[in-house]
Amino acid sequence: MSTTVSAHLELRDVSYTYPGGPQVLDAVRLVIARGQLWSIVGPNGSGKSTLLRIMAGLIEPVHGQVLFNGRALSSLRPRERARRIAFLPQTIVPTFGYVARQIVAMGRYPHVGGLGLESRRDWQLVDEAMAWTDTSPLAWRTLNTLSGGERQRVVITAALVQANELLLLDEPTTGLDLHHQIGIHRLVTRLSRQRGWTVVTATHDLNLAAHFSQHVVMLKDGRVVASGAPAEVLTCRRVEEVYGVAMSSLVHPQTGAPVLVPAELGTPSEVRSDAPGA
Repeated sequence: MSTTVSAHLELRDVSYTYPGGPQVLDAVRLVIARGQLWSIVGPNGSGKSTLLRIMAGLIEPVHGQVLFNGRALSSLRPRERARRIAFLPQTIVPTFGYVARQIVAMGRYPHVGGLGLESRRDWQLVDEAMAWTDTSPLAWRTLNTLSGGERQRVVITAALVQANELLLLDEPTTGLDLHHQIGIHRLVTRLSRQRGWTVVTATHDLNLAAHFSQHVVMLKDGRVVASGAPAEVLTCRRVEEVYGVAMSSLVHPQTGAPVLVPAELGTPSEVRSDAPGA
């Protein structure tokens, strides 16, 4: 399999098994062009988070190879990799002693000089990014005073100030209200276009994936079951096969993107009768 010239990130037959556990990824092949917006979808346990961690170079595949700009990702030193690839994990260990502005500034760490001190330009980038994500009013508040959604927006902002080429986001808008979910996706889309970033997002929200992605990868049991344009991948038949839920599809009146809804949710009386203690 030859390297595609335009590939920013390429996975060649990548498989992964956690020590003492089952196989999580099985012969995954992906070629991601520079500047594209991709979403990875699939049920819980399908391998989405593990795939992102392999793309970030945090773990190495048991089999296969990952290429970044045509070069083995494993050949990049950690600091160089961190300068070029920003990864937002699904779970963040709270650092409650710091205020939000300091947390965001930690995203600049791979870019600062030898003394490890942020420059005036670094702080300008921090404040600019906080304005983008509507976190400026939180700048001097410690993390323990923030809601879960506010903390999530702060750590997303830290990833944005770190990003240089490739931005990997694992469930970035979980816990955010609808206004901020859409706002974050719009912001990432705009930054990708303006700066040429490649963005890969793992998400459970099929409709946000359909609206904001150019390409969708669907996983099941560690295998790629579909990869392509959102309208080609997110069909009712395929979603039912992968998720086990019958779906109905609508078309967004403005964008033409597919909008998926469960075909049956049950009547109000059925829902009430299923409630605990009913």
